[in-house]
Amino acid sequence: MNKHLIATFAFVCFFGTAAVPAFAATVPVPLSPGEQSLKAKLTDVQKKEKVVKSNIKKDVAKVKAEIKVSKKARAIENKKRVALKKQVRSAAVTACMNTASSKRSEALKATKETYAAALASANDAHKAALASAKAMTDKIARNAAEKSADKAWRDAKAKALADRNAAMKVSTSTFSADRKICNGIK
Repeated sequence: MNKHLIATFAFVCFFGTAAVPAFAATVPVPLSPGEQSLKAKLTDVQKKEKVVKSNIKKDVAKVKAEIKVSKKARAIENKKRVALKKQVRSAAVTACMNTASSKRSEALKATKETYAAALASANDAHKAALASAKAMTDKIARNAAEKSADKAWRDAKAKALADRNAAMKVSTSTFSADRKICNGIK
């Protein structure tokens, strides 16, 4: 049996308390050969455990670094893919919108040219009607012809304006439909 235990047992029996005497803590207790081999095995296991734990920590750090790198790589690749998709979509939308805009511009140009031609025709007709009215000698007939020429001129102007507005409305609605189609490109 261990001398330390014997000394403690004797102390408890004599003094009636389990307090360890001061001399028991300072006296080294020699270990038996079996205890020494167990202690050596324990220290070997503890050393191996420390090595394994440090290896595990290193491996975990490596894996975390790899995960971090792969997440960054995926994020960069996703950004590139989204940017490329936006560029492709942007190019397609731009081409579509350019076509729609040029179509609208051509329609508006034709509408304005038609309106200008209608006004020129109305002005020429008005000018000719006024010239023929001025040639009349009868004052009442001349005034009636001038009023008739003015009314025909106003009616022609109003009809040309109404036709222009209707054509502009059609070209604008066509452009709006084209624009919706362009914005639907994915």
